[in-house]
Amino acid sequence: MRLKRPFRIAIYVVVITALLVAVMITRVKLNAYLADADNDYYYHLNVFTDADFGYKSIRSHKDANHNGIDDTMDFVYAARKVAKTHPYYRDAYYDGGYPPDDEGVCTDMIWRSFQLVGIDFKELIDEDIASNTEAYARIEDKPHPNIDFRRVPNIATFLERNAEACTLDLSKKQDWQAGDFIIFRDSHIAIVSDYRDEDGYPYLIHHADNKQEHLEEDVLVALNERKPISAHYRWDFSQSS
Repeated sequence: MRLKRPFRIAIYVVVITALLVAVMITRVKLNAYLADADNDYYYHLNVFTDADFGYKSIRSHKDANHNGIDDTMDFVYAARKVAKTHPYYRDAYYDGGYPPDDEGVCTDMIWRSFQLVGIDFKELIDEDIASNTEAYARIEDKPHPNIDFRRVPNIATFLERNAEACTLDLSKKQDWQAGDFIIFRDSHIAIVSDYRDEDGYPYLIHHADNKQEHLEEDVLVALNERKPISAHYRWDFSQSS
């Protein structure tokens, strides 16, 4: 017995709706699964990499911890892991220098990421400040190890002295590489992700405020419009221990 047209349409609608719901549920589960991956922070499914644009990826060609991952990418994965913890944004002074694990600002993304790959960033910058205090304009009278390593101007000076200065031209998209550091108007710092958007601009791993849904996001161009980029540096992980 053949069903009448209205009933057939109703059945089609039910079936299509069920399929759409199933797809949505699958996508939600996939997002949850990827978000829980050990080294990945895949909240952005529509991402691209250097290979998609024919860009050459700059790496350290070193694997100090013998985990099979290039040290530059180890650092990027470490930054992504820090981002995944999503600490509460709180700018404060802490005895001993270090904020609690569930608090931090943009600069805390830096030392925490270095720490996860076995590099004591605080020690490095404290030593450089102590030996070259006059080079650090932000040091007003004497070094303050409890806060110096968490100030953007100090980190910018340290990187200017110890890292490679790179282009400020956003049109040279290939030159913005994973693991690079970007300083925005001497008041904010971000780490360049290995992910890119559909136009080839890299995502940023950074902590700007408590309004961020995710600490890895496609905001390079927009952030540059609000806070023009003042510096761009590349750390030589091949020389790091």
